[in-house]
Amino acid sequence: RVGNIRVTNCPEDMTMVKEHIAPFVDFALRSLLTAPSYSRINVHIKFGVKEDTPDWAAAQAVDWRKKCPSEFEIDVYEATTQQLNQIETLLGISHEVVHVKQFGTGQLRGWTEANKTYWKWNHKICKETNYWLQPWEVEAHGLERVLLHHYFTHVGLRPFERLLNVIERSNGALLTSQ
Repeated sequence: RVGNIRVTNCPEDMTMVKEHIAPFVDFALRSLLTAPSYSRINVHIKFGVKEDTPDWAAAQAVDWRKKCPSEFEIDVYEATTQQLNQIETLLGISHEVVHVKQFGTGQLRGWTEANKTYWKWNHKICKETNYWLQPWEVEAHGLERVLLHHYFTHVGLRPFERLLNVIERSNGALLTSQ
Protein backbone atom coordinates (compact mmCIF):
# COMPACT_ATOMS: atom_id res chain seq x y z
CA ARG A 1 0.00 0.00 0.00
CA VAL A 2 1.25 3.45 -0.94
CA GLY A 3 -0.81 6.43 0.25
CA ASN A 4 -4.31 5.81 -0.97
CA ILE A 5 -3.30 3.07 -3.44
CA ARG A 6 -3.81 -0.60 -2.58
CA VAL A 7 -2.72 -3.61 -4.68
CA THR A 8 -4.03 -7.14 -4.09
CA ASN A 9 -3.37 -10.57 -5.62
CA CYS A 10 -0.42 -9.45 -7.73
CA PRO A 11 1.05 -12.60 -9.30
CA GLU A 12 4.39 -13.74 -7.94
CA ASP A 13 5.85 -13.93 -11.45
CA MET A 14 5.51 -10.15 -11.83
CA THR A 15 8.66 -9.72 -9.77
CA MET A 16 10.21 -7.14 -12.09
CA VAL A 17 7.44 -4.54 -11.66
CA LYS A 18 5.47 -5.71 -8.61
CA GLU A 19 7.12 -3.30 -6.20
CA HIS A 20 6.54 -0.38 -8.59
CA ILE A 21 2.79 -0.74 -9.18
CA ALA A 22 1.50 1.25 -6.18
CA PRO A 23 4.30 3.88 -6.35
CA PHE A 24 3.70 4.31 -10.08
CA VAL A 25 -0.08 4.75 -9.67
CA ASP A 26 0.54 7.20 -6.83
CA PHE A 27 3.06 9.13 -8.97
CA ALA A 28 0.70 9.18 -11.99
CA LEU A 29 -2.28 10.43 -9.99
CA ARG A 30 -0.15 13.12 -8.34
CA SER A 31 0.98 14.17 -11.83
CA LEU A 32 -2.57 14.25 -13.23
CA LEU A 33 -4.55 15.75 -10.34
CA THR A 34 -4.44 18.84 -8.18
CA ALA A 35 -3.48 18.20 -4.54
CA PRO A 36 -7.08 18.50 -3.24
CA SER A 37 -8.38 16.10 -5.89
CA TYR A 38 -5.51 13.65 -5.30
CA SER A 39 -6.06 13.58 -1.54
CA ARG A 40 -9.65 12.32 -1.85
CA ILE A 41 -8.99 9.56 -4.45
CA ASN A 42 -8.60 5.95 -3.29
CA VAL A 43 -7.64 3.20 -5.74
CA HIS A 44 -7.71 -0.57 -5.25
CA ILE A 45 -5.85 -2.50 -7.97
CA LYS A 46 -7.06 -6.09 -8.07
CA PHE A 47 -5.13 -8.71 -10.03
CA GLY A 48 -6.49 -12.06 -11.17
CA VAL A 49 -10.05 -10.96 -11.90
CA LYS A 50 -11.74 -13.65 -13.98
CA GLU A 51 -13.75 -12.04 -16.73
CA ASP A 52 -14.49 -13.01 -20.31
CA THR A 53 -13.40 -9.79 -21.99
CA PRO A 54 -10.91 -8.67 -24.64
CA ASP A 55 -9.81 -5.84 -22.33
CA TRP A 56 -6.55 -5.98 -20.38
CA ALA A 57 -7.91 -4.09 -17.42
CA ALA A 58 -10.82 -1.85 -16.46
CA ALA A 59 -11.29 1.06 -14.09
CA GLN A 60 -14.60 1.67 -12.41
CA ALA A 61 -15.84 4.04 -9.76
CA VAL A 62 -17.23 2.22 -6.75
CA ASP A 63 -19.21 5.35 -5.86
CA TRP A 64 -20.16 6.06 -9.49
CA ARG A 65 -23.36 7.89 -8.62
CA LYS A 66 -21.34 10.84 -7.30
CA LYS A 67 -20.57 13.72 -9.64
CA CYS A 68 -16.87 13.33 -8.83
CA PRO A 69 -16.30 9.79 -7.51
CA SER A 70 -13.43 9.13 -5.10
CA GLU A 71 -13.40 5.32 -4.67
CA PHE A 72 -12.03 3.32 -7.61
CA GLU A 73 -11.12 -0.23 -8.53
CA ILE A 74 -8.81 -1.19 -11.35
CA ASP A 75 -9.37 -4.83 -12.30
CA VAL A 76 -6.41 -6.48 -14.02
CA TYR A 77 -7.80 -9.56 -15.72
CA GLU A 78 -6.22 -12.94 -15.17
CA ALA A 79 -5.73 -13.41 -18.93
CA THR A 80 -3.78 -10.13 -19.04
CA THR A 81 -1.01 -11.31 -16.76
CA GLN A 82 -0.85 -14.64 -18.58
CA GLN A 83 -0.60 -13.19 -22.11
CA LEU A 84 1.30 -9.92 -21.69
CA ASN A 85 4.72 -9.16 -20.32
CA GLN A 86 5.09 -7.17 -17.12
CA ILE A 87 5.71 -3.81 -18.77
CA GLU A 88 2.66 -4.25 -21.01
CA THR A 89 0.59 -5.04 -17.92
CA LEU A 90 1.91 -1.88 -16.28
CA LEU A 91 1.02 0.00 -19.47
CA GLY A 92 -2.58 -1.24 -19.16
CA ILE A 93 -2.69 -0.06 -15.55
CA SER A 94 -1.34 3.32 -16.66
CA HIS A 95 -4.16 3.61 -19.20
CA GLU A 96 -6.75 2.88 -16.50
CA VAL A 97 -5.19 5.44 -14.14
CA VAL A 98 -5.98 8.11 -16.73
CA HIS A 99 -9.62 6.98 -16.59
CA VAL A 100 -9.52 7.28 -12.78
CA LYS A 101 -8.42 10.90 -13.26
CA GLN A 102 -11.21 11.49 -15.79
CA PHE A 103 -13.95 10.04 -13.58
CA GLY A 104 -12.52 11.52 -10.37
CA THR A 105 -12.58 15.06 -11.73
CA GLY A 106 -16.02 14.72 -13.33
CA GLN A 107 -14.52 15.08 -16.80
CA LEU A 108 -16.01 11.69 -17.77
CA ARG A 109 -19.34 10.32 -16.62
CA GLY A 110 -21.16 7.20 -17.70
CA TRP A 111 -24.58 5.75 -17.01
CA THR A 112 -26.98 3.15 -18.35
CA GLU A 113 -30.64 3.61 -19.25
CA ALA A 114 -32.80 0.93 -20.85
CA ASN A 115 -29.75 -1.31 -21.49
CA LYS A 116 -27.91 1.47 -23.34
CA THR A 117 -24.75 3.14 -22.02
CA TYR A 118 -24.37 6.90 -22.31
CA TRP A 119 -21.21 8.96 -21.81
CA LYS A 120 -20.61 12.60 -20.97
CA TRP A 121 -17.22 14.13 -21.73
CA ASN A 122 -16.58 17.62 -20.36
CA HIS A 123 -20.30 18.00 -19.60
CA LYS A 124 -21.46 17.17 -23.15
CA ILE A 125 -23.09 13.90 -24.20
CA CYS A 126 -20.71 12.07 -26.52
CA LYS A 127 -22.25 10.05 -29.33
CA GLU A 128 -18.97 8.70 -30.71
CA THR A 129 -19.09 4.89 -30.75
CA ASN A 130 -15.69 4.20 -32.33
CA TYR A 131 -13.45 3.26 -29.39
CA TRP A 132 -10.38 4.92 -30.92
CA LEU A 133 -12.20 8.23 -31.45
CA GLN A 134 -13.83 8.55 -28.04
CA PRO A 135 -12.10 11.56 -26.44
CA TRP A 136 -11.46 9.81 -23.11
CA GLU A 137 -9.73 6.93 -24.90
CA VAL A 138 -7.69 9.31 -27.06
CA GLU A 139 -6.45 10.98 -23.86
CA ALA A 140 -5.80 7.68 -22.05
CA HIS A 141 -3.84 6.21 -24.96
CA GLY A 142 -1.91 9.45 -25.32
CA LEU A 143 -0.90 9.63 -21.66
CA GLU A 144 -0.31 5.94 -20.78
CA ARG A 145 3.24 5.83 -22.18
CA VAL A 146 4.08 9.39 -21.18
CA LEU A 147 3.26 8.62 -17.54
CA LEU A 148 5.39 5.47 -17.56
CA HIS A 149 8.35 7.24 -19.18
CA HIS A 150 8.05 10.07 -16.67
CA TYR A 151 7.92 7.64 -13.73
CA PHE A 152 10.82 5.51 -14.98
CA THR A 153 12.94 8.63 -15.43
CA HIS A 154 11.87 10.09 -12.08
CA VAL A 155 12.87 7.00 -10.09
CA GLY A 156 15.97 6.27 -12.17
CA LEU A 157 14.78 3.06 -13.83
CA ARG A 158 16.48 3.53 -17.20
CA PRO A 159 16.36 -0.22 -18.04
CA PHE A 160 12.55 -0.16 -17.70
CA GLU A 161 12.37 2.89 -19.92
CA ARG A 162 14.50 1.18 -22.57
CA LEU A 163 12.29 -1.93 -22.37
CA LEU A 164 9.17 0.21 -22.87
CA ASN A 165 10.80 1.73 -25.99
CA VAL A 166 11.53 -1.76 -27.37
CA ILE A 167 7.93 -2.86 -26.76
CA GLU A 168 6.59 0.24 -28.50
CA ARG A 169 8.77 -0.34 -31.56
CA SER A 170 8.28 -4.09 -31.85
CA ASN A 171 4.67 -4.65 -30.88
CA GLY A 172 2.13 -2.95 -33.11
CA ALA A 173 -0.53 -5.09 -31.39
CA LEU A 174 -0.39 -2.66 -28.47
CA LEU A 175 -1.90 -0.06 -30.74
CA THR A 176 -4.60 -2.28 -32.23
CA SER A 177 -5.65 -4.52 -29.35
CA GLN A 178 -8.97 -2.80 -28.59
